[in-house]
Amino acid sequence: MKKLLFCSFLSVSLGLSGQTMDQGDSFINVGGGLDSALIVTYEYGLFSNITIGPFLGIYKDKIKTTTSFEPTTSDENTTGKAKTTTTFQTTTSEVNTTVAYTTFGGLANYHFFTNSPFDVYAGAILGLSRSKVNASSNTVNVKSSSNDTQIGVHLGGRYFFTDHFAIGLELGYSFSPARIFFSYRF
Repeated sequence: MKKLLFCSFLSVSLGLSGQTMDQGDSFINVGGGLDSALIVTYEYGLFSNITIGPFLGIYKDKIKTTTSFEPTTSDENTTGKAKTTTTFQTTTSEVNTTVAYTTFGGLANYHFFTNSPFDVYAGAILGLSRSKVNASSNTVNVKSSSNDTQIGVHLGGRYFFTDHFAIGLELGYSFSPARIFFSYRF
């Protein structure tokens, strides 16, 4: 029974599969990185196997750390008949850190299979990044921000299970080391 259901599902899926791309096709891709990043891209089919477009990546994370300082020594000074003892208390500090990272830029992809429901591609991105770090504890507040250039390459693939909808995976050195996404072609 399980084999029959699986074969039925596979037959329907393959029957609904559409062609990957043509010149002039547009794609909206929305997905998440394995590091909790949100990534949105738009691709335009410049040629039958090359797409270009903008991308936006947003990453935000909160990190909470606790540190404890507990000295293991004490000083005892003997001056004449007077004895002085210095003791230390345990100090605990909690640090809350927020990291936010936003990148906006352009992408270009070369698609290897253009007449198949499987779309395998390699590409590159170039963008501008803005990062902010806020760290605070019971004694200190630190804020920092920086701007940087984001350059990356990736290898990806997506499967069109209808003429308009696909699911994909992308790996590489770019905004996120790995991401899973959904595509809509229009």
